[in-house]
Amino acid sequence: MWFLSNDPAVRESIRAPWRQWGLCAEEFKDNGNWPRQLYERDGRRMKSDFVLTEHYTRRINPTLVEDPVAMAYRPPDRRIVRDGAVYNEGFVFGGEEWGPFGVAWRALLPSESELTNLLTPTCPSATHIPYTFMALGESAAMGSLLAMESKKSLQQVDYNLPRARLLKAGQVIG
Repeated sequence: MWFLSNDPAVRESIRAPWRQWGLCAEEFKDNGNWPRQLYERDGRRMKSDFVLTEHYTRRINPTLVEDPVAMAYRPPDRRIVRDGAVYNEGFVFGGEEWGPFGVAWRALLPSESELTNLLTPTCPSATHIPYTFMALGESAAMGSLLAMESKKSLQQVDYNLPRARLLKAGQVIG
């Protein structure tokens, strides 16, 4: 809100309307009207060898991931800036175009040339928010365990190993 209201990089025609808004006066009175925890909708995400895109979330004729480790059911909803204006890309909680989809194992892994000891369930390689933290957390833990047991990098872990263990544990992956 501060950025949109005050930063000189934002056009005045955008800053002026935002200056009319502020924190909710009725909430969090003991904390200067700021919530104790901020809800971060879009944070940094890694870009890996595989990027989960809106194509995987389509209800009709979706592109299927080859290596699912979790299922998600959430429309893609990212905002982009084009020609100086903010646009919603994807469905932003509307429409009938999206459906359940698999989240790829590869989306949890950085490129091997960058890092070999990280699995991340909270900032996957994706263009939007496609994930459920608990299911991806279990998938990341399983993959980490398998990498330690085999003494291999995470990228060298055969997808079929975590897949088999996740299915045995009852994880819904596709």
